[in-house]
Amino acid sequence: MPYEQQQFHALMAEGGVLAMSTEESVDMAARIRERIVARGGLRVL
Repeated sequence: MPYEQQQFHALMAEGGVLAMSTEESVDMAARIRERIVARGGLRVL
C-alpha cells in the first residue's frame, strides 16, 4: 500500500477508536512523548 494511503488509513475510525478518559489520554501522551524523546526524535523545551 502506498505511503500516503497508509497515513490516511491510520486516521480512519473504521477499525475502532480508543474510549479513554482525559486522565488516560494524558498518561498515554506522556508515555508516547517519553519514548520519542528517548529515541532522539523530539527536543523538550
